[in-house]
Amino acid sequence: MLCLLTTLISNAQEEVYICKTDNSVIAIPISAIEDMQFSSDNLNLLINKTDYTQESFLIVEIDSVTFIKPGQELNAVYVQYDGNSVTITNPYRGKGVDIVNEGCGVIVTSTVTDEEIKYILSGTTTDGMFKINSNYKFNLVLNGVDIINNDGPAVNIQSGKKVTVTLSDETINSLADGDTYTAYESEDMKSTIFSEGQLIFEGTGNLEVLGKNRHAIC
Repeated sequence: MLCLLTTLISNAQEEVYICKTDNSVIAIPISAIEDMQFSSDNLNLLINKTDYTQESFLIVEIDSVTFIKPGQELNAVYVQYDGNSVTITNPYRGKGVDIVNEGCGVIVTSTVTDEEIKYILSGTTTDGMFKINSNYKFNLVLNGVDIINNDGPAVNIQSGKKVTVTLSDETINSLADGDTYTAYESEDMKSTIFSEGQLIFEGTGNLEVLGKNRHAIC
C-alpha cells in the first residue's frame, strides 16, 4: 500500500480524499503533500505536508483512500482506455463493485442496491470491451470513448436493470463489434451495444455504432 501511495503521488494527481467510516471526507491537494507513511505501530496513516505540518488518521477509521484527477468526480467509476491498456479508478472497491480486466477487456460486477453508480468511459482501444452485471440501475457515461471488440459486443450489459446512457457534451463516441462472437453459453448477446434491461439515451454528444455481427443496439 505504501508503494502504491508513493506512485500515485508521483503522478501529480490533484487531490487525495480520505473517506472515513463516519462518512466524512477530508480532501487534501497533492501539491500540499510532502509524503505519506504509516506510523511505527502501523495504527495511523501520517500525511506530512509541505508547510511542515502533519495530519494523522487512525487506520481503523479510514474507509478508503481515493486519488482524484482534475475534473473527476469522487463518487464515480472511471475507465480510461489507452491502446492496449486501461486505467481504472474505482472508489467503490470493497464496497460492492468488483472490476477485473485482461488487457482492455473490462468486467464489472456490482452488488450495490442503494445507489445509482456512474461509470465514465473514455479513451481508445481496438481490442477491448466494457461488460457489466449490476444488481441496481446505473448510469453509463460515454465521454469520448472509441471501443472496438473483435469477438463480441463493445458494451455488454448483462443486467435487467434500467441503464441511463449519457453522451457527454461535445464528445464523439464510437463503438464497434466483431464479425464473429466468442460463445458464452449462459449469455445472450447479439449487438454492439447489448443490454438485458431498458436503455435510456440522453446528452448532446455524438454516438456512432457499427454492428458487424448482427445488430447495432439491442
